[in-house]
Amino acid sequence: MNKMYKTTLALLVAATVWTPPGSEAYASPATASPTDSTAAGTIRGGLPQPANNDAAEQSSVAPTTDTTRLTDGNERSHSQTENPADSRQESVAAPPISSSNSVASEPAAPTSVSPDDQDDTVGNAPDASSPGSLTAPGDRAGESTVEQRQPEADNSDADPRAIAADPSAGKLILVMNSDQTQMNGKTYVSPRPTTVRQGVSYVGLRFMTERLGGTISHDAASGETVVRVRGAELRYRNGSAEYVVNGEKRSLRGAVYDDRYHMMVPFTSIATALKLRYTVQGKSIVVELADKPVARFDVSARRIETGQTIEYTTSGYSPQGLAIVDERWEGWQTSYDTPGTYTISYTVQDAAGVWSDPYTITIEVEAPHVPPVAEFRTDKTTYRMGEPIRYIDESTTGSDVIVDRQWDNGKPAFFEPGMQTVTLTLKDKRGATSQFSTVVLITEESLYTEEEFGLRYAPPGTNMPIDSVPVLQLDTLPYSYTTEPETLFRSSGPESVFADGVLYEDVIQGDARFLLHHKNRMDRRTKLYLIAENTGTQTAELRLTGEGLAGPTVHAEIAGRMSLSRYLAAEAAGGGPTIRLAPGERVLLFDSLTQAKSLAPGDIVTFTGSVKTKGQIRYASLMVGERVDPLEALDSLPRLDPRESIVRGTFADANRVFRYDEPLGGRPQRLSLTDNTADPFQSGTDGIHGGSAVNSGNYGVMYKLQLNNVAPNTVIAFNPRGGLYVGAVRVNGEVVGFSHLGMASATREASVLYRTGDRAEAVELWISPSAGSNLPFALLFLPVPEARE
Repeated sequence: MNKMYKTTLALLVAATVWTPPGSEAYASPATASPTDSTAAGTIRGGLPQPANNDAAEQSSVAPTTDTTRLTDGNERSHSQTENPADSRQESVAAPPISSSNSVASEPAAPTSVSPDDQDDTVGNAPDASSPGSLTAPGDRAGESTVEQRQPEADNSDADPRAIAADPSAGKLILVMNSDQTQMNGKTYVSPRPTTVRQGVSYVGLRFMTERLGGTISHDAASGETVVRVRGAELRYRNGSAEYVVNGEKRSLRGAVYDDRYHMMVPFTSIATALKLRYTVQGKSIVVELADKPVARFDVSARRIETGQTIEYTTSGYSPQGLAIVDERWEGWQTSYDTPGTYTISYTVQDAAGVWSDPYTITIEVEAPHVPPVAEFRTDKTTYRMGEPIRYIDESTTGSDVIVDRQWDNGKPAFFEPGMQTVTLTLKDKRGATSQFSTVVLITEESLYTEEEFGLRYAPPGTNMPIDSVPVLQLDTLPYSYTTEPETLFRSSGPESVFADGVLYEDVIQGDARFLLHHKNRMDRRTKLYLIAENTGTQTAELRLTGEGLAGPTVHAEIAGRMSLSRYLAAEAAGGGPTIRLAPGERVLLFDSLTQAKSLAPGDIVTFTGSVKTKGQIRYASLMVGERVDPLEALDSLPRLDPRESIVRGTFADANRVFRYDEPLGGRPQRLSLTDNTADPFQSGTDGIHGGSAVNSGNYGVMYKLQLNNVAPNTVIAFNPRGGLYVGAVRVNGEVVGFSHLGMASATREASVLYRTGDRAEAVELWISPSAGSNLPFALLFLPVPEARE
C-alpha cells in the first residue's frame, strides 16, 4: 500500500458521514452507522422535536489530475419501478480513483468557478459519452460494481465535529469519466460516470439529487422530472435544452438525455440553480457545500382569522450531516387575537455549534370572515308587458370583494303575462355565496312590443328582434367611397397549417395593415410570427399604430371579434412604439404576437395590426414549432401553398371612406356592405406566386363611415345577412362588441350600435369584417318609437 493511500484511509476511518434522507437504500450494508441528520417534526401547540434519519457510509477517494471544460445544460426523466437488485449505490474503501486513461501527474492549479459564470472552466477533456437508448421510462438508481472491497472501521461513536476538521468536509468531488464521487471524505459509486458530451459535463440527476439531500419525482401531467433540493425546485424534460427553476424557464448549453434509463443533466444546471460554488482541479470538479445548517418550517395557513390555531412543521437540516441540537423561535404563537401582519422566525444549531441563518414566514391575520348578503328590490311589484323594470341592488359585500354577480331572469321587461321570479346570486373572493329572489306580476296590458322596446331601450352591443322590418325592401343609401393609401397584407391561406413554413410574404411600400388568421393542424405546439425586413438602401422607421391578438382558441369567430376589438381600441389610443430598421435588418413585429402563448393542435389565432412607414419593407408571416427561432429559420422554410379556398394576398387602398351629409334616420334605411355588388371585393396579387388575388368578403378592409346628419332618436344597428357573425365596431371612439350565433334566426335580429339623443348628431363608425364570421352585412338606420306612459 503506498503512502498516499495509507494517509487517506487513516483520515477517513476517523470520520462519521451523513447520508441524505431517502438514500439509506443505497448504503453498503457492511458500512452503515447511525448519525443524526435532520430536525423534522410537527408542532401542534408546542415546539418541534427532532426526528432522526440514520445512515452513514465511509470510503476514500483521491481526485485525479487533468483538465476539462464545463458548460451549462439541463435534464428530464421518467419514473419507473426499480429493480432492488439494480438499486445499490456502493460506498466502499478503495484506492485512489483514476480513469482508465489517467496517469500520475502533478495536480493542476484549481480554477474557481462561480455558478453565474457563462464560460465555466478552461481546458480539454475527452468526450466519453454515449447517447444510450431510451427504451423504457425511469431513472434506475445503483447499477454499479466495484472490483476491490476492503473492510471499514466502525466510527459510529465519532465526534461529529471531526467532519468539520477533515480537509474534504463540506465538499462534493466529481471526477471526469469516472463513476466514483467523494463527499465529506467518503466514496459513492454513481450508476453512470460523470461524462463529457459535446463539450458539456453531465451528471446523473438522481445521483446528484440524493447526494445533495433532495427528492426526485415524476410529474405525469407535464412529463417533467421534478427535483426539490435545498429550498429550490428544478424541472427537467428529456431531450430539452431548457429547464425550470422555481417556475422560471432557463436555457441550457446541452440537452438532457437518458443513458440506459438514467437521466443525465449538465452539471452546471444544478450548480447555477442552487448557487453552488465549485473549482476545477485537474479532472476533478470540487463543489463547495454550505457549511451552515439550514432552518426550514411551514405553517398550516399563511392567511388566518383571529383565534384560528396554527400548526407548525419544521424541516431543518445540516448539509454536513450533523445532528440538529438546538433551535430558536421568534414570534412563535399558536393563535392570534388581533388582526395584523406577523413575522415568525426560526433558527437551528448543528452539533458543531454553528447556527443557521433565520428562516421567516409572514402570516396575515384577519377578523372573522363576513359573507356577502344579496338583496334587491324593484321600483314596483306589478308591470305591463313591455314596461321597463328598474332593479335596485341593496346587497352588502361583507369582508371580501364580490367577484361574481349573477342575475337569473333579471330581464329589463317581460312580454308575457304572469308571475316572474327574479334571483340575484353573489359570490365573494373566498367563495362565499348569497342568494335573494323576488316575484313580480306581469299584467295582460301592453306598453311596448318587444321590437319597440328594443329600439327604445336596448343598450349598445345587445340584440333586438326586427321581424316586422323588411330589411331587403328598405331604402338604400347611395354608396360611393374614396380610398386611403394603406396596403392590406392578408394571411389566411392556408388557414389550416399542416407543416412549418412561410404562410405569406410580400414587399410593401408605405403604410400597411395585417390580418393573420390560422389554425394549427400539426401534432405539436407551434407559434405564429410576423417578420419585417428592410429591403431598401436607407434606414426605415416603422411606427406601430395598433395591434390586436386573439387566441389561441378553438373558436374562430370569437378570435375574429376579439382581435378586431383590441385593434380598434389600441389604434384609438395612439398605437405603440417606433422601430428603426437598418438596410437588410430583420425584426419580429408586434409584442402581443411574438410573446403569445403557443398553439396546441387544433388551436386558432387571429391577429390584426398596422404600421406607418415610408420604407420598402418585406413582410413574412410564418408558423413554426414553439422552440424554433423564426428569424434564423425564415430563409430555409418552405413557402406553403393555400390548401383551401381561403384567401391570401396583398391589396392596395384597404381603407374605404364613406361620407354622407344628407339627413339620415327619419325613416328606415340601410347600407349594404361586403356584398360584391354595391361594395365590390378588392383585387390584388399573391406575393408568393405572383398571380392575381381577390379579397373575397373584403376581410381586413377598414370601412370608415362619416355620417354628418343623423336624425334625433335614431338607432344605428348591425344586421348579419350571412348568418353567424361575431364582430366589433368603433362608434365615436368607443368600441362596441356584438354577436349573432344562430344561423337561421340571425337575419331576423339586429345589434344596437348607437342611439342618437334628442338632437341631430354626427356619427363616425369604423368597422371591418371579422375573421371567422359570415358575410355580407347591412347597417340599419331605424327611428325610435315615441315614448308612452
